[in-house]
Amino acid sequence: MYRILIIEEDFTIASLMKNHLEKWNFTVKCAEDFHNVMGEFTGFDPHIVLADVDSKCYKTAEMALCYLRLDSCSNDLVIKKYSIDDIIRKAVHRYAPQFIRRRIRLVYAPSGEKTVTDEKWPLFIIEQLLSNAVKYTIKGSVTISFAGDVLTVSDTGIGISQEDIPRIFEKGYTGLGGRTDRKSTGLGLYLCKKAADLLGHRISVTSEIGRGSSFSVDLSREKIDIE
Repeated sequence: MYRILIIEEDFTIASLMKNHLEKWNFTVKCAEDFHNVMGEFTGFDPHIVLADVDSKCYKTAEMALCYLRLDSCSNDLVIKKYSIDDIIRKAVHRYAPQFIRRRIRLVYAPSGEKTVTDEKWPLFIIEQLLSNAVKYTIKGSVTISFAGDVLTVSDTGIGISQEDIPRIFEKGYTGLGGRTDRKSTGLGLYLCKKAADLLGHRISVTSEIGRGSSFSVDLSREKIDIE
């Protein structure tokens, strides 16, 4: 019994140390992102640049906070009916400067629908998907749609290779896009999947190299308590 207790205690300590190191490593990556953001802008309208820097810094800070909160936020959920249009508008407003600067068209028609969820985590997911869409779309458009409890964010970007698709929700995995963009952390989609799992939602992707990607989030749940 004494030996078993020692082994269990050692395992707990090792797990805590591993979790602490992961969070420290992510914090360092966030600091690097802040530094990189400030070196990206030359020759653009100052007002657009400031708004774009603000949105990118917001994304980095928000991702860091969500990374830390997802392990212990099960009691921080407010489950009720929300207007999906209101959630989408907040995300679009945050990333509008990036769409303007990169001259990418955003296609979105309000659905008038409501869905049962927790507001902040779908907002986080949509923001991450929009950020990736605008980052990997050189020209063309990004389309947001909502039908039958399924939210879809599609783009005409570089696409994701079929061999990368099974692993893109893994922590730290960047795939071809990440190898092209050295600043990619490989954590955005991992956090999206973790947030979706927390709420009982499902996130999936279809993609084709050179034609774009389509991420779908099924916001339906078999059983949910409404506040």
